[in-house]
Amino acid sequence: MKVRNTFLHTSLILALTIAIVACNENTTTPAEPQAPQPPTGLAATSIDSVTVGLKWTAPATGVTPTGYEISYKVEGTSEVFTTQVSGSTLSTLISSLVENTVYEFTVKAKNDTARSAATLPLKWAPAKRYSSSIILYEHKSSFGSGLNLPAFGGLTVDNGDLWDLAFDVDTSGTKFYIGSPGSSSYTDDNGVFVVGGDVARTTLIGLVWTNVPSLNDVYESVDLASSATLEEVMVDFTADDAARRQIAFVVKTESGNFAKVMIKKNVDGRLIRGSAPDRYIEVEVSYQEAANIPYASVENRGPFPRSKNIRYSTAQ
Repeated sequence: MKVRNTFLHTSLILALTIAIVACNENTTTPAEPQAPQPPTGLAATSIDSVTVGLKWTAPATGVTPTGYEISYKVEGTSEVFTTQVSGSTLSTLISSLVENTVYEFTVKAKNDTARSAATLPLKWAPAKRYSSSIILYEHKSSFGSGLNLPAFGGLTVDNGDLWDLAFDVDTSGTKFYIGSPGSSSYTDDNGVFVVGGDVARTTLIGLVWTNVPSLNDVYESVDLASSATLEEVMVDFTADDAARRQIAFVVKTESGNFAKVMIKKNVDGRLIRGSAPDRYIEVEVSYQEAANIPYASVENRGPFPRSKNIRYSTAQ
């Protein structure tokens, strides 16, 4: 009997040992945390002189992010600031920035355990916003038809010679233009003002967007100084007026200051207001008071969808 009990006891211990070993062999090692793919299409816009808006596209593949981490620093410095947004949010405002200063922005997708690689840096500068009662009148009006964008000064509207932008109407009174004074009907073929005799400033027009809700919605991911076509031209917005579409465009002044200008809708949706000979437009301006700071200068390359609709026309 004693031998039998000893045998049973030994068999039980052996069985338990085999079970424990088998259990350990079947245990799955926990998977390493999987980071989301990086976001794409990082773009920016200037809200005001101390605020930049950013937006991006969620990664199309991989694990779903639970949020995004935005990092930024002053160009050429090492101190990095970060902020975070939830996974369903694909845009943010970065405020309390320094006016006339270029920043580098990157974004990472994240989940509870890991972060993606960062997007390549997007360089952007905030810009001063002028939005109230900037009115330009047509050629036949006795009121101001030109906009002056001086460095570190207020915007002025007048009917003198030294303009950066001109609002123009063709001789039939049915086509509407805005753009470089040297390409307008205020000047002759040599860019000299017919009245006054001064040579017009060289104003360059770049990207033109049509059907924009507001300047806050005009985002970019390209260097407006080099990638955009900058030419001394007038932009024909006759069709946009008829279709009740706001337009916005890039301006580079002779002094090297960049701006974005939007023609604002009236309550009836039209861009042209009033009656001849005193028809007028109202514009909103985002203006970089420091010269030679384009709105965007990027190191990333690739296809960034843009609403680009440039129409090069000179008033007849």
